[in-house]
Amino acid sequence: MILLILPLFLSCPSLAEKTLRSFVSRSSLINDLNRLSEQVDELYGKNEIQLDTLKQPPFTDDSPFRIQHLNSKYSDILFEGDIRVSPFHLRRLIRRQRNRRQAIKGWSNKWPNGIVPYSLHTSINSYKKNAIEEAISFWQRETCIDFIRRTTEGVYLHFVGHDDGCWSTVGRDPAQKEQWISIGNGCEPLGISSHEIAHSLGLFHEQSRYDRDDHVTLISSRVPRSLLYNFAKASAREISTYNLPYDVGSVMHYSPVEFTNEAGQPSLVARDANMQQTMGSLEGPSFLDIQIMNTHYRCEKKCKNRIKCKNRGFIDSRDCNKCKCPTGFGGTLCEKDDYGDTPGCGGEAIAEEKEKELSFTVLEGKNCFYHIKAPLGRKISVTLKSVKGRCEHGCGRDRVEFKINPDPRPIGYRFCCPEEGSRRFTSHSSSLPVLLSSTISSSSVKIIYRLN
Repeated sequence: MILLILPLFLSCPSLAEKTLRSFVSRSSLINDLNRLSEQVDELYGKNEIQLDTLKQPPFTDDSPFRIQHLNSKYSDILFEGDIRVSPFHLRRLIRRQRNRRQAIKGWSNKWPNGIVPYSLHTSINSYKKNAIEEAISFWQRETCIDFIRRTTEGVYLHFVGHDDGCWSTVGRDPAQKEQWISIGNGCEPLGISSHEIAHSLGLFHEQSRYDRDDHVTLISSRVPRSLLYNFAKASAREISTYNLPYDVGSVMHYSPVEFTNEAGQPSLVARDANMQQTMGSLEGPSFLDIQIMNTHYRCEKKCKNRIKCKNRGFIDSRDCNKCKCPTGFGGTLCEKDDYGDTPGCGGEAIAEEKEKELSFTVLEGKNCFYHIKAPLGRKISVTLKSVKGRCEHGCGRDRVEFKINPDPRPIGYRFCCPEEGSRRFTSHSSSLPVLLSSTISSSSVKIIYRLN
């Protein structure tokens, strides 16, 4: 969920029968990719981590919908798994890795006035077309960006479906003119299609942020040395985070097992073990993904009436009289606790010195939110006794989420896998939203809570 402020690729216009290898030559990238891998190895080669305290759930989602699997044909020429990148940009990354203080001046990769022309290749069937339109509608609804069907515009997005994989350039690149986004077979879920469109609008991968190491640890020994370039970080000179917090649950974040050479073992480990299951969601863009896109395109400037949003919400540029709210909050100004949409479920729960139990279930397509409250200055101790959901990286479909931090914008502790024993943690403030959601089956949770 970070913004790259450099154009990424220079090429001639594409033709219908061409594929990614028509534009990208492995020979033009190999030396630079190897150098970048060497530099990442120098930075992280000695990383060691004790994983005995990290409970590895029995994840069931060795999914064909993982971008790493979908893009396996082009793994040797795509940067970070799904980015079409130029030798020019790779060399900048190499220079930055050598000298972290080097001043690299970038320029905007935004679409002018937030207007994005696009076209669909004839290989886009009705299924892919619906998926693309859903993702476009999402970003248009949640931001001030307008997508228009291309007529005579010289620079535009061109969705193709005949090639393998899901990939895009980061940001607008006038040199390409017809700028491809590949939505190959398997790329249709919203979490993937919206991810690729987000790249084309200017978002880079979340784990490429310069502050990544404060939140996740790279276990470089679990990544083939030749692929370590995929874990290079960008510097503050190359990206803008707009001072928004790191979001392990961003749709732009790698799953924990990307590029791992040890089946089922993570290459990325959350520094807070309770965030491990949060990483790698394909649910769709998070609140912070939406906020950074709005900030990048300066959507708030469209509103003359600057209302004050509560609970870290921000102004909705499509309706300047209301705010967009983090999950768990609602109301015109995000001033209200949201209790979900399950009748008879949700509400406020008061923590006391005595332990209390909270056990509830939601069905497919439903949510139930409880807000546990403590006296000002006190914190809340929680014991997670059990959780039922679809056990997958990111817990994007069936899960319980605990908003542990006072800032409700980042996705919090998510759990969707069977617990071996009890898991204990403490809130960082006197309020703890507990969010139970299900999209494909049902979810249930049982917790014990009390004043800390």
